[in-house]
Amino acid sequence: EKLIEVLMSLGEQGAAEHLATLGQQPPMQQPSVGVSVDPLKVKIREADIARIAGDLSQWQIVASKLGIGYQDIEGIETIHRAPVDQRMAFLRKWIFKDGAAATYEKLIEVLKSLREQGAAERIERICKQGQKP
Repeated sequence: EKLIEVLMSLGEQGAAEHLATLGQQPPMQQPSVGVSVDPLKVKIREADIARIAGDLSQWQIVASKLGIGYQDIEGIETIHRAPVDQRMAFLRKWIFKDGAAATYEKLIEVLKSLREQGAAERIERICKQGQKP
């Protein structure tokens, strides 16, 4: 955490975000009796970011609806030239910023509010495929 703070203070936001996502581990799946977790309510997994990014053609609008500021969006566009890299950087930024609240469900809600039903459905499928052992 200290290294991330230092990188952020040096203006190395991309490196800090990348380091933060490297440290993320999927939650331990403990067998529990009678309790099930809705897979859409879990934090977006690092392994799914590249797959999800392809469905975010309007990522700047999605980012603003998820609380990513204009300066951050502009910074992502400046640092990352390729559209898919911009989308992945936005997702990592959002996950870093919102932590456990950066769920598949929240992203799907925003996409549906933008009438991006197809993208929302694909992300839901990605989520559920990733839950399989």
